[in-house]
Amino acid sequence: TLGYMELVFAESGPFDGVLGFSQGGCFAAIMAALQNSTLKFRFCVIISAPYCRDSKRLELHLIEAPVDHIEGCVRPRVEPLEMPSFHVWGSTDTQIEPWRSELLSRVFKDPVVHTHTAGHWAPANWPAKELAVWLRDTIGLPSDDATVG
Repeated sequence: TLGYMELVFAESGPFDGVLGFSQGGCFAAIMAALQNSTLKFRFCVIISAPYCRDSKRLELHLIEAPVDHIEGCVRPRVEPLEMPSFHVWGSTDTQIEPWRSELLSRVFKDPVVHTHTAGHWAPANWPAKELAVWLRDTIGLPSDDATVG
């Protein structure tokens, strides 16, 4: 998958940022940690996503492999990723435990976090206006060039 994304970035880029939902959000955070001259972007939007648990990649998000993947036993990496990030998750998500999404947000330096009271599949509860403003500010567009509705 990483090789394919490098091909997409090389052939169709550049891209300002990536957005991922659920496992796609975990993958977006993996891509953020693995940026190189081909796979390069400026921001990450991560929705209802966990940290990486794959044994070959978990060091991208965690200090070390935990004995158990339970709340309180898992710690994020020491040096946070220097990339603007916007995180959204539901406090009643039963697909991705909310603490896993919260831990992934701590992988990034100064993450912007929005939570809602719904579960995993809750696009009506996602903070669309806040995300639009954040994107405008992160990309650096003048206020009159971006419509936030």
